[in-house]
Amino acid sequence: MPDLTFRSWRRSTLLESADFAAGRPPSISVELAATDTSGGSSTGSFPATFRWPGDVRSLNPSAIRHRAPAPSVQDAETTKFVHVDFWSPDLPWRYTPESGALLRPWLALLVGKPDELDFVANTLSVSDRTRNLVTSNATFAGSAFPPHLTAHLQVPDSEDPTTAGTPTAQRFSRLLSPRVLEPQTDYTALVVPAFRADGHPLWTTQGDAVTVDLGGAPLPVFDHWTFRSGEGGDFETLAARLWMPDPGVVGRASLTYQESDGTDIAMEVRGALSSLKDSQPPVGSLTAVTADLRSLTAVVPPGGGPVPIDMPQYGVPWLADPSSAPARSWADTLHLDPRERIHAGTGVRMGILAQEELMRAATEQAGALAEATVRIAQLAAGLELSRRTYTTALPKDEAERVTVLAPMTARLRTADGSTVQAAITGPDSTLPAALLTGAGNRLLHRAAASPGSILAAVNEASPPGSPAPDSEAAATGDISDQLWDQAGVDRDLVERMTKFLCAAYRSSVTAGSTYRRRHVLETDPDRIVEQLIESADALLQQLQQLLADLLPETSACSNADLTNIGQDLFAVAGLVVGAGTHPPPGGEDDDARRQRFDRQRRGFTAHLLSEGNEAAGVYDVLATLILRCLLGVQPLWPQSPDDRNDRLGGLTFAQCDPRRCVDLVRLSAALDASLDPAGDNPPARVRIESRLAGLPMTSLAPPRYPLGLDFPTWSLLNQYERDWLLPGAGDLQPDSITALKTNPRFIDAYLVGLNTQFQAETRWRGMSSDPSGTPLRMFFGPTDPHSGERNPDIVPIATWDPDSGLGAADHLAGASLGGGAERLVILFNSSLFRRYPRTVVYLHAAAGAPADLKDPPSAAKDTPPSLTGSITPDLVFFGFDVPAQDLDNYWLILDEPPTELRFRSDQPQDRSDSAHFARSAIDSPTRVAISGADLRAWSSGQAGGVK
Repeated sequence: MPDLTFRSWRRSTLLESADFAAGRPPSISVELAATDTSGGSSTGSFPATFRWPGDVRSLNPSAIRHRAPAPSVQDAETTKFVHVDFWSPDLPWRYTPESGALLRPWLALLVGKPDELDFVANTLSVSDRTRNLVTSNATFAGSAFPPHLTAHLQVPDSEDPTTAGTPTAQRFSRLLSPRVLEPQTDYTALVVPAFRADGHPLWTTQGDAVTVDLGGAPLPVFDHWTFRSGEGGDFETLAARLWMPDPGVVGRASLTYQESDGTDIAMEVRGALSSLKDSQPPVGSLTAVTADLRSLTAVVPPGGGPVPIDMPQYGVPWLADPSSAPARSWADTLHLDPRERIHAGTGVRMGILAQEELMRAATEQAGALAEATVRIAQLAAGLELSRRTYTTALPKDEAERVTVLAPMTARLRTADGSTVQAAITGPDSTLPAALLTGAGNRLLHRAAASPGSILAAVNEASPPGSPAPDSEAAATGDISDQLWDQAGVDRDLVERMTKFLCAAYRSSVTAGSTYRRRHVLETDPDRIVEQLIESADALLQQLQQLLADLLPETSACSNADLTNIGQDLFAVAGLVVGAGTHPPPGGEDDDARRQRFDRQRRGFTAHLLSEGNEAAGVYDVLATLILRCLLGVQPLWPQSPDDRNDRLGGLTFAQCDPRRCVDLVRLSAALDASLDPAGDNPPARVRIESRLAGLPMTSLAPPRYPLGLDFPTWSLLNQYERDWLLPGAGDLQPDSITALKTNPRFIDAYLVGLNTQFQAETRWRGMSSDPSGTPLRMFFGPTDPHSGERNPDIVPIATWDPDSGLGAADHLAGASLGGGAERLVILFNSSLFRRYPRTVVYLHAAAGAPADLKDPPSAAKDTPPSLTGSITPDLVFFGFDVPAQDLDNYWLILDEPPTELRFRSDQPQDRSDSAHFARSAIDSPTRVAISGADLRAWSSGQAGGVK
């Protein structure tokens, strides 16, 4: 608990300089000096009288900061003083008609039982009951309690004297009653004046004696509230009563079976929780019990009558033939060992008794299983009919198929979220979107030619350099050809350059269209910039590859700059669009030049994409540069537009269609793979499966729901068969602590029986659950300390090794317990957790003396409980994912729940003043540390522990 600072009392300095006399209010003489406008002055004084208790008629409810115990509390601790806090630091002493170092408050807090109160109309009558009430609140432990100790001031650690009287969250006053509470009693707390209206105190003390003088007028009550005390003691006293007795035979039950010949066979059977003292003995001669039981059902029915019901067979449906299970395996044990058969039978009985509760949970989890079954059946029938129609009605020709399937492209999505139709049409495609609509489909089928041939013809791009013979473009082309011939340049090289420009143009248009489509869908500015850079880099790589392919064919050119076109081309193009930079005046080395060119190329390609000026970028820039390289013009970039026009004349490249063709064969195959109902994952199945949340649709057969209930089944055992949860629990000593361990053999047998019965119940009620599943895998349902989620105790029974024994470690789910399957469990038989349910319990890994414990213990060494429960309100257990035999390496820690500041009445008191009294009475948080070695020793019946 943080350090707290207290003061004995506080009131205004002016009041401290007043005159106090018995029977009249405090007064003071105030000196005044007056000066007129002419400079004359005079002095004088007048008496001022302060208010005192007789002037107070009521208390504003907002003056009260806090009450303890709170109003209407039903379990107030008997070891704590009742108190009330006030926001004003000086309120308890503000009207006290006395002075002195040990200042008495003018208010008093009286606590009384209903039969002690003469309380009417917010007043206490002048009567013997009121007189006795005051006396009981003025004494402690049979002696007079000094009245100045009933109030104190709580302040910040470092106070500013100028704000000492200002109320704050850390500066307030407190009034308490010294009366000690009795257990389970109703009380009323009343705030009343501690002085009569004439200024005389209601009571005075002399040694151990208290004298009460109420006067003749009723006593006003400024505030009151009621509460009830709980059982005697508090967290500290209850924790101090804890001890570690010998657990005796807790955890095992003695049973006797009488065979058909009258022979008695004694058995000791362990429960779900068992003692550390011993382990379960081998089956030995107990198999005779099973043999005798089977003999009772091996009766030949006379005259062909009904066959008697045999003993249940455990292991179906998880094993093909449980009767042939290997010796000492879990299935063999359940059939031969009567002790484990009892536990399996107990699980069956729980399934019968709690069938409604379990089926409600199963039905809630299964949800719309019946509706899902109908939808899957309809899907199966629809897919079968669709397969037949699709196969017979769809054309074989790919182009013809595209015309039939084209309207679906408006609904099919690509990886980037756009539609297939948008991806294969648009300004960069030769295929118009109108032909891929339903209306376009109908128009194509009305034409004289086949729809596929019309679509294929529309999809063809115009070849470069093929204008109509009688067109102006053709005439221009003839002049251009003549100029090329005069320039002496190889016409094949020109054609290759033209193809390069067409390919570059198409790449630019495609990249730009893709980027702008993604840009429309994106809203994050940072992501838009990232997409632009990604698209620019991708286009840059494509264009550089085209240039790399072109260089071997142009290496014969005389222009030396042509061999560096991969480095220079985009740098110069960058200057055209304003995205480049000039070399520094002092020159640059090759690395700096390459870095500058890289920035220019990136800026140029980004400019193309973002502005949508692919034509200007490719033809106006790239074509001009290539012309100059081919014709040997120096320098690479003309100094002025006139120079450029003079040198180039009418030389031009033939224009090409930048739009790309769509591969109808690949498009048909992609549509066919996506839409074919005979495919592995047809759209109808995808749509239905997406709507069946929590139900895996591995086939189109009627679904079997994989039930897995979040249901700790130990609660059923605690409700119906508590003796099997912890045999001998009723013999545990009060206030005892016992170390136990879980019994994995019991848990396995119980859950096998419970799941056997529950699976039969689901089949009986027509629920299509997985017959080989394990719907109930939780016994305790241990909790993950990080996520707070419950986990199963066992893995699915179908995954158990048929050769493994009952309670094997590999049957355990989740926790690793050092190769075993027994969890450590600490059992308390105490009212501590009923009264303080938020008590923190954990193990601390620290062997040695209590002095080795740190405050607080290191969280890295703490192990919280993974399971907890209450067998009865006072019988509470905590389980840990720790092997029971490792208890010696831990301390068991109990931390008192966080609570408000209270003051104890059962510890030594410093009565030198009220501040020291408050400090000595503070209730500090309690931490209990119990040696794991001692606990294990006593719980296993060994000497050496400390009770």
